Amino acid sequence: MDVPSGLNADTGEVYGAAVEAAVTLTVGAPKIGMLAPGAWPFVGRLEVATDVGLVPCPPPASRDELHWTLPEDFAGFPPRRAVAAHKGSFGHLAIVAGSFGFHGAAVLAARGAQRAQPGLITLFTQEDVYHPIASQLQSVMVNL
Repeated sequence: MDVPSGLNADTGEVYGAAVEAAVTLTVGAPKIGMLAPGAWPFVGRLEVATDVGLVPCPPPASRDELHWTLPEDFAGFPPRRAVAAHKGSFGHLAIVAGSFGFHGAAVLAARGAQRAQPGLITLFTQEDVYHPIASQLQSVMVNL
């Protein structure tokens, strides 16, 4: 609850031993140290309990590089599409990815692209990884 024991909430450093949580429920807002890459194995999935009676903080005077993404940031996404539209109305995305031993990145890139819902997606890859990539994708055109 709040911060895994043994983890510094400000820096994400581990003091000796720390709890490796599957889920961390933090109170009010995420602690900056829990967002550090070195803290991720100890934090696990981070959930924030916001409705706990805390007084909202005013926005900071200066913006920094840290931005917390909330579900309401995606309200209205993807936008509604016209009934008469077709796949050609929404663009064509080309991805150049995949090589021997690294075909998984190409598959992940294509699946991520599908979430953005362009009209067409073509993944261009090398011949030696064509079959492992094409066999994992259903709606993406795979070319050499």
